Amino acid sequence: MTSADDSHDHGSPQALRAWTRRLTAPLASLKDVPTRVEALVGKGLHLLLTGPDSRLLHIRIVRPGPEVRARFVTDHAALSYLCAGDPTEVERRWIARLGQSLERLEGRPDWPDYLEWAVAQRATMLPDATFDPSRDPVSGNAELIRVSNRCNANCSFCSARGVLPDLVLDTEQIEARLQGMRTLGRHMVAFTGGEPTLRRDLPELIRKAKAAGFVDIGIQTNGITLAKKSVVQRLVDAGLTYIFVPILSHEAAMHDRLVGHQGAFHRLLQGVDHCRDAGLEVSYNIVVTAPALDDVESMVSFIAERFGATHMDLNISFVALQGWALDHLELVPRLAAARPRLKAALDRCRDLGIAVRIPGICGIPMCQLPGYEEEFDEYHSVNPPHPDERSFGAACEACAMRPRCSGFWTAYLERYGDGELGYPERGS
Repeated sequence: MTSADDSHDHGSPQALRAWTRRLTAPLASLKDVPTRVEALVGKGLHLLLTGPDSRLLHIRIVRPGPEVRARFVTDHAALSYLCAGDPTEVERRWIARLGQSLERLEGRPDWPDYLEWAVAQRATMLPDATFDPSRDPVSGNAELIRVSNRCNANCSFCSARGVLPDLVLDTEQIEARLQGMRTLGRHMVAFTGGEPTLRRDLPELIRKAKAAGFVDIGIQTNGITLAKKSVVQRLVDAGLTYIFVPILSHEAAMHDRLVGHQGAFHRLLQGVDHCRDAGLEVSYNIVVTAPALDDVESMVSFIAERFGATHMDLNISFVALQGWALDHLELVPRLAAARPRLKAALDRCRDLGIAVRIPGICGIPMCQLPGYEEEFDEYHSVNPPHPDERSFGAACEACAMRPRCSGFWTAYLERYGDGELGYPERGS
């Protein structure tokens, strides 16, 4: 096996395993050891330690800096942790041993170079170690369970790269989450990812959801895998009732470019045809990006002409400034530029008799489209979530819609200011 010592291929699995062994070796002498250790790279080096009680301890190692809050700091590394509540006594011992490992690694000349490389990598998908099941994460009317961190697309604006409360990869934990959702009275669930169809046991997960009593069982998918009719049939036979697919452009070349997969558009259309033929309901999600901003109205027309406007379920979303999108702000449209395109698209929906919705956190504030509030999820909400990644501007303070609004992306407001927020003055 090639070790990190004699290879500069930092991206090799062998290098990651070698550094993981060096970091975790002191844990082996403890009485209580993790039942599972997983190592991932992206914006740092991450260790996911699972205890016998299924609790998750997330260790993050990055380069030290004034903005980094850490439990252990050396000249070249800073270690922090995440877990549900306070760490247990066993977890405290794990953290202390890992801190000792950092000190020993200071003597290795290849360690700073590897950590620098790890920090430079794009963010990866990570489970939320602080997750509280009572928080019950919901998207619209559907519970989400993120069952895969793998994907066959390469969207540069992928928001599913980071710490995710709905990421559950273990089959037993997925089943437990399903049972918990049913206890709360939920009847609609969607499996998402990554790309959920890359899980070989997805049909079995769908069967478990059906057995638990869910009535509507869906997947959020890029549609690439569904171009194989046999894949669709296996999912339908298991109990799948609907799919949710993104449309990034009505032009194949633009869609493929944004998805990062040659032929994705053609395979998506094939997959949707197979699903419709099998009797599945299809929800279409237009994702508004800067490169395809001029396509939004045309996408509405294309979807209506290609699949029929009758009983269509259509969403118009906005690039979410999470995950990889934070590294590609050029893909995020300016709100001022998006307004007239979105207005034209909503007018087209009204002309065609299409019921359209603009989702909450993945949409824009209602003040951007006065007169179209009925199309916004948040207009009909009572207590929308207020995640740390969303903020308000000065104009929001006196806004009558403030109690129903989740604000807008903090990263956007920090870059462009909050001057675009707020309802326009009467007569302007």
